[in-house]
Amino acid sequence: EKTFTGTRDEIIGRLTNLSKAGYSQIAVQYNPGREDMVEDWAPILNEVKRA
Repeated sequence: EKTFTGTRDEIIGRLTNLSKAGYSQIAVQYNPGREDMVEDWAPILNEVKRA
């Protein structure tokens, strides 16, 4: 899949699997005016780094 949604834990799991498969980059699209969402992603991406 090129896109996915899920709970926080599901997204962490999927991103962790991608990382273990060799992927080192992802793209996250924000709607205009919602750039503050980058702060919502920080804890998720930090969790993936620790996995």
